[in-house]
Amino acid sequence: GSVIMEPTYLIEFFKKGGLVMYPILACSVIMFGVAIERFWNLRKSRILPERFINDVFGLLRNGKFNDAQIFCKTNNSVIANILTVTIEHFIKKNPDLRKLASEQCEREFIYLDKHIPILSAITGLAPLLGFYGTVIGMIQVFQKIENMGTTNIKFLSGGIYVAIITTAFGLTVAIPS
Repeated sequence: GSVIMEPTYLIEFFKKGGLVMYPILACSVIMFGVAIERFWNLRKSRILPERFINDVFGLLRNGKFNDAQIFCKTNNSVIANILTVTIEHFIKKNPDLRKLASEQCEREFIYLDKHIPILSAITGLAPLLGFYGTVIGMIQVFQKIENMGTTNIKFLSGGIYVAIITTAFGLTVAIPS
């Protein structure tokens, strides 16, 4: 395997990045938490469970609207929530059926989009934090050059290497986010 994948190397790599690495790490943890939550709640069985759809549309085809509505209330899926409202207002012959069904769809879309703004914020924030860390690191390199009066290429490359770690880590968090 690659040297980069060794845990001790990763810890040293992280430490070399300085204090800016901690907020980037926090962004990473939040991103993974949101991703796990979204994968869990946006699975097909939670949105459009196939067996439920077949059963409810079977009831509707047979004109059993009350049974279909009751059946929808027992299912905790996005489509069941939409169909519950739609069937209820269809039974009542409510002229605003389309509007009410559309409003329920909008409420469900709010659920579907839950936490997406957090991912958007991390997508923008993580690389900025990375670049900030790089700028701080570069300032430190140039301060050392000024204080020591050296332009040793090995010294410069080591300082730049440390400075760029934060950019790499920030982009590593932002890209999957």
